[in-house]
Amino acid sequence: MKNIKKAILITVLSVLSCLFLMICPGFIRKYSVIHAFWISYLAYFFTTLFFLRKFPGHKKIIIVSFIATLIGVFIFLCYGSGLHNFALPIVSGFICASFFAYLFNAGNSFQQKAVVILFFCGIGVFYIFWGYPCWTNYVCFGNFTQKTNEQIPSSWPYYMNTATGQELTASSNKDKLFLFDFYNTRCGVCFKKFPILQKTYDKYKDNHNISIFAVDIPWQGDSPGLALQKINERKYTFPVLLGKNKSDSIFGVQVYPTIILFRNDTIFFKGDIENVTGVIEKELRNK
Repeated sequence: MKNIKKAILITVLSVLSCLFLMICPGFIRKYSVIHAFWISYLAYFFTTLFFLRKFPGHKKIIIVSFIATLIGVFIFLCYGSGLHNFALPIVSGFICASFFAYLFNAGNSFQQKAVVILFFCGIGVFYIFWGYPCWTNYVCFGNFTQKTNEQIPSSWPYYMNTATGQELTASSNKDKLFLFDFYNTRCGVCFKKFPILQKTYDKYKDNHNISIFAVDIPWQGDSPGLALQKINERKYTFPVLLGKNKSDSIFGVQVYPTIILFRNDTIFFKGDIENVTGVIEKELRNK
């Protein structure tokens, strides 16, 4: 009976510790995803290791409690909320950390423990520099590198209006390179990145082979002229297009902001404004 009570206590402590470690990174993540992951990754490793060494007779209960809690939180809190795609690699990383702690504790020699540490660090480095960025690109933009070679489904026979009422049509802009920055008036990140769009526009505004536009996708509650008003208030000079006929869905835009670089009916880039300059230079050389 005493052993059962102790096992229950250890399980409860493990679950509560795991939940606490999941909550804390939220305060760091808004400043740095990399720091939040590494702090949490190390915290799960050392916390699991602490429990394993503190209660050596209940190793299976501890490791199962940590991993089951992580999986349970992912399923019940994230799935169905739209966050599960972003949570998947993070939760996977934390599960790996607890599992590596179990392997490290089970190691009987310095060499075995060293191998575990090497794999532990290697997984962490892979996650930060390749795994998470590639996964995020896939979730947001449908590709792993933001460089693509997609076909625009309807060969864009639609039209859009500029802020001055001028129509932008496909037929009158054949073979021209376009950069569209899709945004909406309620997207805070969009406005934070507009200075980069302004610099990009200033760099290429005299080049007749490329046109750069911010493309507003209106919300139902937007008042007439709100999109242009917000741009003018911040004294940006890049031109604004008013999206029509579900123009964002034609380009497969799922998140805001999304940068689309295309010519005719082929998209060369779908991703973040920070990464588009190299692709622009390449496509202008290929003109």
